[in-house]
Amino acid sequence: MTLRQLATFRALKRMGTLSGAGRELRLSQPAVSLQMKELRAEIGVELFRIRGKRLELTDAGEELARYAERILGLVEDAPKAARAQANRAGRVRVAASSTPGVSLLPDLIARYRTKKPDVLVTLTVTNTEDVEEKIRRAEVDLGVVGGRLASADLHVEPWWRDEIVLVVSPSHPFAGRRNVPPLALGGELLLSREHGSATRTTYEAAFLSAGLPLPQTHVVGDTEAIKRAVGAGMGIALLSRFSVAEEAKSGRLATLRVEGIPLARPLHLLLPVERDASPAVFEFAKFLRDKRQRIR
Repeated sequence: MTLRQLATFRALKRMGTLSGAGRELRLSQPAVSLQMKELRAEIGVELFRIRGKRLELTDAGEELARYAERILGLVEDAPKAARAQANRAGRVRVAASSTPGVSLLPDLIARYRTKKPDVLVTLTVTNTEDVEEKIRRAEVDLGVVGGRLASADLHVEPWWRDEIVLVVSPSHPFAGRRNVPPLALGGELLLSREHGSATRTTYEAAFLSAGLPLPQTHVVGDTEAIKRAVGAGMGIALLSRFSVAEEAKSGRLATLRVEGIPLARPLHLLLPVERDASPAVFEFAKFLRDKRQRIR
């Protein structure tokens, strides 16, 4: 059964005669008759009966006509839908680790939407490992993370410089100091994200490289929960300077550096290597690259 046969069948139903269907489709009457014979042979039932000079659909023909309308309607709508999609600005799905996803991207996405209101930009905040997997599985179009990835199937480029700082409550003995030696942390409880967090991976690697032990660590759900726990005096934390900027400015938390431990790191923009970016994704990635030097 072909689309041409279904179109001829629909015309024959509408016009009621072979000659009428032929005129509508600009086909000869024998050509219409041949197509209907082939259609009837393929389906194996009578589709028309003769009523005077007109052809009338059988019950089987009426059923086929309903399917023909649906099928041909979809065929006719498909090019329109494709053209409409091409004319839309599009959609960009972003996944980010906690620091860029909470502290940087919401503001940038809002700015972008003022310039491109027809673009739908969605943001998922998760850990770095999950961002990588989501890009691989084509669940998102691009990612921004704090971890350094070496995956051959991802394009990884530095996006912005971040620094991990020691965070304490304003009443903590360290508050008011600019820095603290790492061995002074030995008696503290370090509140941390789960394994897979780029922030945790970064400072653990830095302490290990320096041959220094980490304080006793307790996992707390997410960065917001860690900040509240630190503010309540439950422990200390090592967090991105971006993620505690507001609390440090208002005095709700105090920040300082750990002496001799390099805790600066780049945030990275991730894009799939094997998938071509849509125009919307390409433009949003360009926007992020252009804005990176203006983030404060």
